Amino acid sequence: FLGAYTVGIPVFLLYKLTHFKSSIVGTPASPDFQPAVGTPGQPNFRPQVGVPACDGNPDYIDLAPFKPLFQFYTPSCYRFEIYYWIEKVLLAGLVDLVAQNIVGDSSGITHFVLNGTCVVAFTVVVAVYMPSKEPRYNWGNLIMHVFILYFYFIAHLQSPRVEKGNSAFDNTEALDVTLVGCQVLLCLYLVFVSFEKVIQIW
Repeated sequence: FLGAYTVGIPVFLLYKLTHFKSSIVGTPASPDFQPAVGTPGQPNFRPQVGVPACDGNPDYIDLAPFKPLFQFYTPSCYRFEIYYWIEKVLLAGLVDLVAQNIVGDSSGITHFVLNGTCVVAFTVVVAVYMPSKEPRYNWGNLIMHVFILYFYFIAHLQSPRVEKGNSAFDNTEALDVTLVGCQVLLCLYLVFVSFEKVIQIW
């Protein structure tokens, strides 16, 4: 059931969203499309060639149960909510499963490398596509991913196997303050943006 929930639901939702792609995004014009020229019956009239582009209809009734998944993203990024879900599954459990049970690494290095690689990859994807319709949410996502990388870095340094000597990273209290500060600042930023968004929608 754990596998059915963490893997089955994202796969099912990806399938449903992909199935409704034309309704969400629309369909592009055919490669040979050329609009009609002139008026029918006139000497210079030229009929339309190919199929024109068709806009999507995200309010289509069959999409109602899935609309919260894509309505806040740009049309081309309608599956990003599921991508974020997959990232959370990777970071919250799958990486740990691979590092401990498959690689057999108890040093934490494999965890750090795999988690860091995953977060960097998603950070690059977010930076390239900027999927949210609200630009400030995109910046919030980018900041959040940078903070996650910082958290993993600090967690790895705090491992008893890492020799910190007399460096600044040996000050656990100061590091705790930075970790809490990162979360509080990000939460306040997102609350502020969300509050303004609610006012705008209202």
